[in-house]
Amino acid sequence: MNTQPYRYLNFTKDPLVAGWNTINDLESLFIHVDSECKLLKPEIKDIFLSQNLIPKANLLSYAPNSLRRFYHTDMNKDEKTECAINWLLAGNPGKTEWSYQALEMKVDIPGKTGVHGTEPELWGRPSLTPDFSTSLIQPMLIRTNVPHRVNTLGIDTWRISYSVRFYGNPPWQEVVEKLSNHIL
Repeated sequence: MNTQPYRYLNFTKDPLVAGWNTINDLESLFIHVDSECKLLKPEIKDIFLSQNLIPKANLLSYAPNSLRRFYHTDMNKDEKTECAINWLLAGNPGKTEWSYQALEMKVDIPGKTGVHGTEPELWGRPSLTPDFSTSLIQPMLIRTNVPHRVNTLGIDTWRISYSVRFYGNPPWQEVVEKLSNHIL
């Protein structure tokens, strides 16, 4: 049986330090690497550090009225990331969708590179019905090694989010256990 690939967390809905939104052109940013988590509030960073989870992060934007053609995993050749914690900072939460069935449908697109110049893992097909779908209405721990995508169809605002990963890429279950006191 496929398990729920996300957990809502009881973290603050405002995770970033004052002044984070001075970054130019948030709407077309797509990605801003915050490898030292300088934008993350120290009290949230301390929660992770107390569990020996060393955070790194990205500020992400998603265009309105869009849907990635394929599901993807964050298991590219440089990193084997199993999970992330995402916060909605601005705009409409849209939907995050996961498909376990997509794991049976690897897609190879020659020359396709990801944000950091690495080849992303693409899965499934555009019409594949997701097994799980939820909105980013609360800080959320998500599985990034299960094929997923962001769906903002019918939404006319950009979705701006903050995504924390952890150095050493700890497994999903380990992060769930370490953050169990923060899971709703």
